[in-house]
Amino acid sequence: MESKRVKRIGNSAAFYIPAAILLVIVLAAFGTSVFLKIIVVEVNGSSRYSDADIVRVSGIKAGSNILRFNGDEAAGKIQSAMPYIEEARVQFILPDRVLIEVKESSVLAAIDFYNGVAIVNTKGKIIDYVDLALDDSIRVIGFTPPDLSVGYQLRANPEDETKLRHLLEVLLAIEETGVHEGITFIDITNISRVIVGYTEKYTLIIGAANEAMGKFTVLQERIQKIETDNNYNPVSRYRIDTTDPSVGWVCTPELP
Repeated sequence: MESKRVKRIGNSAAFYIPAAILLVIVLAAFGTSVFLKIIVVEVNGSSRYSDADIVRVSGIKAGSNILRFNGDEAAGKIQSAMPYIEEARVQFILPDRVLIEVKESSVLAAIDFYNGVAIVNTKGKIIDYVDLALDDSIRVIGFTPPDLSVGYQLRANPEDETKLRHLLEVLLAIEETGVHEGITFIDITNISRVIVGYTEKYTLIIGAANEAMGKFTVLQERIQKIETDNNYNPVSRYRIDTTDPSVGWVCTPELP
């Protein structure tokens, strides 16, 4: 009797173990296909590109399996294909959402090159080459690159390498102090006497590029003070010379 019972148990085990394995495989496949899907893809931070285009370029599709999700790879695709996007971050959020966050270049410089205009960000990367400067770009005067390739760093002739370095320092100062919406041009012709345009009303002489950060930090405060002065004429354009620390900021009307 005992031997028959042992044999019966052994036969049962031989049947149930493969069945259990099969059940696990089926459940895993079912869970993968039903419960591990991306349902929603969201985009934050974009203004130059549509959300739909960013999602398309990322390669992420609603309904795809999260086991195939690679956030770094998707972010790299976005940054490569969309040059105005400076940074991209792609993350999966439980249970079924993907969030794409992008940071676009806020400060863009326009540099004349032959019959077109090179658009450059504050890191010196050439992100576009267009016929006309963009409305929100800052025109650069006094510097011409020897060549350019979209997607690569801006280069300079040997005699202009210092100019390029100073230009990027001024652009970075503009970005970090948040005055980019008012800056219209940068004249880097003389690196010890850098000149910038601010709105349509002011020409600001800031001196050396390494002084730009401090001067841009107080720029709006100084402009407000100038415009509340009794001698201020709203129809005039003014030149502000900040280069002599012994006399401070000197504001004088520009001649027509």
